[in-house]
Amino acid sequence: MAYALDHCLDTPPATAYVGVVLDSQGNLQSDLAILSSSGYAILDEAARATIQQHDFSPPAELTAYSIEVEIENYPDDCPERT
Repeated sequence: MAYALDHCLDTPPATAYVGVVLDSQGNLQSDLAILSSSGYAILDEAARATIQQHDFSPPAELTAYSIEVEIENYPDDCPERT
């Protein structure tokens, strides 16, 4: 999954990993857990919201997943930080 970013940050964000549990109908069965942060709480929340809106294919049985959410389109014209 990806989340598009359209403004500069002090430090480019990392890829976030979100834990989810799906039932056999593809429904979320627990709160989403940030397993590895992007480094920005607001982007972690955006990753959560993106996943909550996703239509998952149902697994055969109750299954836990770690979903990678890349922060895309970090603007090329951002000033270089030292």
